[in-house]
Amino acid sequence: MTVRIVEHKINRGSAAVRNTAMDYATGDYIIHIDSDDYVEPDLLEKMYSKAVERGSDIVIIDYWNSYLNGNKYISMKPSETKDEILRSLIRHSKNGFLWNKLIRRDLLVQNNVHCIENVNFYEDYIVMLQLFYVARKIEYIPCALYYYVKYNEKSYNHSCNEKVLSDMISSVSFTFDFIKENNLFDFQYDAIYRALNIKFGIMSLVQKVYRKKYDALYLDFYKYRVRFLLDWNQSFLINVLFLCVKLLFVHILFLLDLKKMLKRLTNG
Repeated sequence: MTVRIVEHKINRGSAAVRNTAMDYATGDYIIHIDSDDYVEPDLLEKMYSKAVERGSDIVIIDYWNSYLNGNKYISMKPSETKDEILRSLIRHSKNGFLWNKLIRRDLLVQNNVHCIENVNFYEDYIVMLQLFYVARKIEYIPCALYYYVKYNEKSYNHSCNEKVLSDMISSVSFTFDFIKENNLFDFQYDAIYRALNIKFGIMSLVQKVYRKKYDALYLDFYKYRVRFLLDWNQSFLINVLFLCVKLLFVHILFLLDLKKMLKRLTNG
């Protein structure tokens, strides 16, 4: 294996780093592994073998959210159809990361797909929206081989400043432009959902004194607010229900273990 180190003289941000890596790459496939994360030793072997075997444009894997006190398994199983993949990506940024995907380089080159330099939050989403649209064959490996470190407080994802908020808004603008350029008007409401979701996210993040600045965002979309809230609540309730079922299952297991322990003590 040949290792080549390419260096930026100044810090130009993660989007520029990804672009430089893609420009220098010469192999058939590309993967981005962030410097503060880590992977299983056989990650590349398994993903590349699947890509070659199936002639894949994109290979997706599951990953671990890595915390100081343990890891949490995150499934990234894609939806069955391309429309469903795009819809969940636009609304919730599902499968919007680059680092858990092996991507055929020709897919990037032939479609002139790059990150938008200086947009360093949701930069992966912008790339994946373009790639999922043009990809013909997407494969999935139901195995977590990547560890996404959540305890690095210096990570860009832990920041919340005006630049991050501006990047979030940029992701919305890009989505509407992409829909218009490709006549994807069936996804217009999904982009509106994203816009309102991000606006309410911003309003919950910023201090009260700064909210007025962002209050005027997407006022034209407020006619969709009832539909948005119904959809948002449905998604929220499903997650809560899943959590309740999971807690009930754990509680049942605890009671069964407790019963076995008491039985052993009684027999002893």
